[in-house]
Amino acid sequence: DEDEFEKQVGNNDDFTEDIVPLADLDLSFEKRLEQRIGWLYNLQSCELFDEERRRFLSAFNLYFIGNKDDRFKIYITYTPYFYVGAKLERENDVYAYLSKRYHNRCLSCDLIGKGDLDLLNHLSSIQGTFIRLRFHDINDLMKAHKELQSIVKRNIEREKEQQSHPELVVLKRTTSSNLTSDLIVDGLSNANVAEKQIDGIIELRE
Repeated sequence: DEDEFEKQVGNNDDFTEDIVPLADLDLSFEKRLEQRIGWLYNLQSCELFDEERRRFLSAFNLYFIGNKDDRFKIYITYTPYFYVGAKLERENDVYAYLSKRYHNRCLSCDLIGKGDLDLLNHLSSIQGTFIRLRFHDINDLMKAHKELQSIVKRNIEREKEQQSHPELVVLKRTTSSNLTSDLIVDGLSNANVAEKQIDGIIELRE
């Protein structure tokens, strides 16, 4: 009955363990190659330490009941990710900024086409362009997400301010134009470019 089932599967000490790495990561974990049939009844998020890379990777513990009434557990590694949305025609600017900022902290940074339900013609074949950031583990993802979320919040507030006071936009553009030569002379042009790239970040998506 159900009570007996829960009693049996509630004790995880008797589980055999397989490790199933993500194929494209070329991980060094020991693994079993034989196929097994089982019924998944529980899963748990966890982290695995990769000895070769000397870092933790995100993974799941998957608990199974075998077809011979045996019990086993496997690990499956995965790479958590989220999407960064940019202003129209500013995707390359944002991509350049994110690639540079997170090149040592993320697994990959990619420009991808993705269906966008916010588009008026989202049922057509037209796709929006997003930047996908993939990470080794959840901790790295959460740190980056928190950093970028503050940028998104700032840009949204700035956009609302500009819509409410358009005269300030004209003033800022005029001031920026007058300072262009000074920025280049002082070696600050790169900071100006980075600020423009950051301004293009408008949303984060899971």
